Amino acid sequence: MKINWLAAQQEYVADTTLSYVDIANKYGVSDRAVANVAKKYNWVAARQATTAKVREKLQDSVSDTIVEFQAEKLKVGKFLIGVGVQGITEHKPRTARESREVLDSGYKIATEAMGLNKPGTTVNIQNNQTNVMGMTDFVAAIKQRRNERAAVVPNEQEAQP
Repeated sequence: MKINWLAAQQEYVADTTLSYVDIANKYGVSDRAVANVAKKYNWVAARQATTAKVREKLQDSVSDTIVEFQAEKLKVGKFLIGVGVQGITEHKPRTARESREVLDSGYKIATEAMGLNKPGTTVNIQNNQTNVMGMTDFVAAIKQRRNERAAVVPNEQEAQP
């Protein structure tokens, strides 16, 4: 009986649960014969290389899926923020709480999508002194800049005669 050793090797490499004994039983040969051929053609290394490739592709696939999901989540967050801002500017909200809830939902989703919702998260943004700022410092700097701009731009009511 002639054995298709290439087929046996492919099965062994593809199915990490198979042993030499399993292959021997399937093909009707001794496990010693399988071990000799496996050693000659380095089946173990082939299995390890294949397993490593599969793991790498799986990780890449999972990473791509996570990135796509986070991007979609960020879009939803931005959309909700836009809806909240539009609702506030076009229609007087029934309550301040209602407006805040929509905006908070949008910001929460967007923040989670960007991974900024974890305690101690650092935003790698450089200020003029090229120092890395923490999230708290970053938010404080943005608020300070907003206040400085508001002080420079005259109030619309003051500008009218």
